[in-house]
Amino acid sequence: MDYLPVFLRLEGKPVVVVGGGEVAARKVQWLLRAGARVRLIAPEVNAALAQRAAAAELAHRAGEFATADLRGAVAVVGRRLIAASTPRCPRLRSYSAYP
Repeated sequence: MDYLPVFLRLEGKPVVVVGGGEVAARKVQWLLRAGARVRLIAPEVNAALAQRAAAAELAHRAGEFATADLRGAVAVVGRRLIAASTPRCPRLRSYSAYP
């Protein structure tokens, strides 16, 4: 199977997005449409994401991903978070505070 269809009720729920480029911008757009409270983690963001952060549509933390960023989140989205052993998040698989 190439895709795993997942349906989540995200209205008012915190969701972490890791990354600041085009892919992250598309994910953020969909998450905001679903009513999620988006926390964006990225050292740099593109113009569209910067504009959303300036308009307080999302919260942006400028920096590298850390497992503490997951605290309270119901979901995490990131292109490089698929494999928990990536250099960006080597301890993700042992983090116990996410559902």
